[in-house]
Amino acid sequence: MDTPGAKFGRALTASPVATYRLTLIIICLYALFALALIPAAAHPGPELPGITAVFVGVVFVTELSTSFLLLVRFRDTPVWSLLFLGCAYLFSALMVIPHLLTFPGAVLAGRPLIDASLQSPGWIFVLWVNGYALLTLISVVLEARSSGARMARAGVDRAILLAVGVVIAVVLCVALMATVMVDRLPPLIGTSSWTTLNRFLTLLALVMLGSGVAIILARLRSALFLWLSLALTAMAFANVLSDVGGARYTIGWSVGRLSWLISACVLFLYFLSQFARQRGLLRTSEQHFQLLVQGVKDYAIYMLDTGGRVSSWNIGAQNIKGYQPDEIVGQHFSRFYTLADRQSELPARALQQAEQKGKYEAEGWRVRKNGSRFWASVVIEPLHDDSGRLIGFAKVTRDITERRRAQELLEQARDRLFQSQKMEAVGQLTGGVAHDFNNLLMIIMGNLDIAKRHIASLSGGIADQLTRLIGNAKTGAERAAMLTQRLLAFSRQQPLSPRALEVNKFISGAVDFLQQSLGETLHIEAVGGGGLWQVEADPHQLETSLLNLAVNARDAMPEGGKLTIETSNAFLDEEYCRINPEVAPGQYVLISVSDTGVGMSPEVASRAFEPFFTTKMVGQGTGLGLSQVYGFVKQSGGHVKIYSEPAHGTTVKIYLPRLIGDAQTNENEPSRTAGKSLGETILVVEDDADVRAYIVEVLRDLHYEVLEAADAATALNLVERRDGQIELLLSDVVLPGMNGRELVRRIHLHWPELKVLYMTGYSRNAIVHQGRLDRGVEVIQKPLVQADLADRIRALLDAAPVRQKD
Repeated sequence: MDTPGAKFGRALTASPVATYRLTLIIICLYALFALALIPAAAHPGPELPGITAVFVGVVFVTELSTSFLLLVRFRDTPVWSLLFLGCAYLFSALMVIPHLLTFPGAVLAGRPLIDASLQSPGWIFVLWVNGYALLTLISVVLEARSSGARMARAGVDRAILLAVGVVIAVVLCVALMATVMVDRLPPLIGTSSWTTLNRFLTLLALVMLGSGVAIILARLRSALFLWLSLALTAMAFANVLSDVGGARYTIGWSVGRLSWLISACVLFLYFLSQFARQRGLLRTSEQHFQLLVQGVKDYAIYMLDTGGRVSSWNIGAQNIKGYQPDEIVGQHFSRFYTLADRQSELPARALQQAEQKGKYEAEGWRVRKNGSRFWASVVIEPLHDDSGRLIGFAKVTRDITERRRAQELLEQARDRLFQSQKMEAVGQLTGGVAHDFNNLLMIIMGNLDIAKRHIASLSGGIADQLTRLIGNAKTGAERAAMLTQRLLAFSRQQPLSPRALEVNKFISGAVDFLQQSLGETLHIEAVGGGGLWQVEADPHQLETSLLNLAVNARDAMPEGGKLTIETSNAFLDEEYCRINPEVAPGQYVLISVSDTGVGMSPEVASRAFEPFFTTKMVGQGTGLGLSQVYGFVKQSGGHVKIYSEPAHGTTVKIYLPRLIGDAQTNENEPSRTAGKSLGETILVVEDDADVRAYIVEVLRDLHYEVLEAADAATALNLVERRDGQIELLLSDVVLPGMNGRELVRRIHLHWPELKVLYMTGYSRNAIVHQGRLDRGVEVIQKPLVQADLADRIRALLDAAPVRQKD
């Protein structure tokens, strides 16, 4: 329901253009009404006893209230126009007092309250109107010329006190002058009519009032000043009608007083309308807020009293916690906490912290009505009344269980990605080390072979002793060579020879070998899955991987135990691959190797695939067994995972991709034949001078004609000078500048029949892709042994030409 004046107030505050038009229409209608009334203004009207007392009482109350409201607004918006307007209404309200005291018949019949001259009411009335008109005109002019500048906040209260004091002093001076000193003032009331001075002062007031209205209508559009223009219009016509009416109780005099009352009430009604409007907006806002709170479904928003009992309950709280409003309102909020939290008095401490610090924020487990738990984000804030007294708490709870789970999965994926990147970086490093180490081993092993051949020409005990020493040295070098092969396996740079495998048959054959290798204290059992898919893998490397896993299992079961090898088909879906981003979704064959040993802690299991990481005693392991497994599986396009728990054993799961279609046949199987030369020419390309010197010496011992080059550019020049009259190119893969594969590509552009044998200790993907040698590529692994090198060269020279894929 609207309060009085609310509808009219909304009309006058709808929009600047609408407010201006409505104000102009009201002023015009008011002027027409007043002008139409002027001919009858001097006619006697009804005599209303006490009208003067009512008039001054209403004027005093409304204008004093309006002054107070204007000064309050000035305190919030300290602009000079509001201060002068507040002073104008304060002056008008206070001038009621001397008017009431000196006006005959206002209170006492036929005489004033104080002994005063008949001129005193006239002077008080004229100065009253002119003072109000002057102050309002100053206010309007200041507002029209305002640039938006405001008074400093620090001086606002001082300015109000000073302005009020000045207005009170002026009113006192006016009252004294109009009463005590009135005999010294010229008369305003003649024997039969108003004097010329009275008419001049009245006209001056009308000019100031009219100027104020004109400036407002021409320059200002604020609602307050448009309402003020109505008040000034009513005040102007009040004076006109009173002056025309002349005597008391004429129509002009009575309507003038009524018009003055309207003028006094206009701004008061404006503030009432503003109050009603703000109250309506506040009520609407509160209703909308209640609808908002009740409509929120993802947040539990409710109130607690000072003791922590629930006093309100929204639909979000009902959805999250499971309680209906009639079940929970009045209950203590601690029932939402876990038993451990209640025992530690966490709910009470939460309220205490919220009251002391102004806010409590936390995350933790909370309990629903059905007993299930959820991870909650909680905010508690204290509520105070205007006096600062605590009246309760506002509590907001959000179920963030899914967000927490997603964050945990993200952290796990980030950790796995970091581990994968670390393993990749270590792999690149170990591959490079293996390449250089292979070159050194080849020099050592080659020279040991040469020394061993030359010892045959010696005799006696010294020959036997040298033979034994060289044999020991060669054994150590071969062990070092095996170490580098494991490093290459981990770095995924070893050449593989994959073929189609029936995994169940392969495992069955491997079990006997493993049982013989590991001894009788370890019982090995194979469990093959039905309908198992084929895989494409290097059988030798797969067997080595199984052997490494079996050796680790044996070491984890010093008192004996059981090793189980199981196979099955597996499908790794998108969800699993999201958690393990290093593997692609698809169909795999799973090989699970499980033992009943001591198991591993999570910290150890997370590092188990790192090269040289081992928990065994010094001298009992190299820390490369599981690294070989990891490198082989990754190079084969698979995935490997460790599951272990201390005292409960370990399971290593190897996922190898299912073979779709036909497997590649290995066209590069070397045949072992006696390796003597038939007069062929071989070009050796090797950047390491010591390795190159050894290879050249070995080949010349085999009676080959040998050309040598330290880089690809030199090799190209040699081939061009010989016009391709070279039977075999023996080239390292990794060369400075142009690598071995690029060298062969350029040579084959002109001499495609030239046969090529690559030497490699680390190929860097030049000849190995997707875990297998490129088609038509022949390769021999460093470190080279004379017998193996002789056999491979002879077999390749005797074989039919095969065009390599460049």
